[in-house]
Amino acid sequence: MSYITKDVRNELFEEFETPKHIISHCNEVARVATLIAKKLNEAGYSLNIDVLRGAASVHDLVRLRERHDLECAKILKDKGYPKESELVKNHMKYSPFNVVGDIDEQDLLCLADRIVLEDKYTGLEKRMEYIIEKVKDKNDIVDIILGKKAETKELIEGIETKIGTTIDELCEK
Repeated sequence: MSYITKDVRNELFEEFETPKHIISHCNEVARVATLIAKKLNEAGYSLNIDVLRGAASVHDLVRLRERHDLECAKILKDKGYPKESELVKNHMKYSPFNVVGDIDEQDLLCLADRIVLEDKYTGLEKRMEYIIEKVKDKNDIVDIILGKKAETKELIEGIETKIGTTIDELCEK
């Protein structure tokens, strides 16, 4: 099985002319997802770090396009990365998270994307504030976001119990 390596990632970014700020975001999401996955593996999980890192590192490859999640998934599948393709395909609307005992790579990609703001780990509060500010006049969308925030907070608390540290402590540079 082949994985998305740094070289493959860089080739994809070049081929699809991914802007630098999106590349920086993808790199940070990959860093955060990988840190959490490694800590969970130390606690007895069997997460595939290579698949997760690869998917996270290109999840927003074509973010400036309509339905970038589906378009990126198709690109990855066509290039021979079916597992990464599935993770990317579901990263925008994934819900609900698995229970903590059944956490998988999809959960961690989505979690990392929800706690990284552009190229910085910010944690859940600041990231959700940013998103809500963008849609503050649309109460129905704000309600959905607040529901996702509560769901994400519950997952974070469960992970922190399993790994014995906070995600803030783990991910802050």
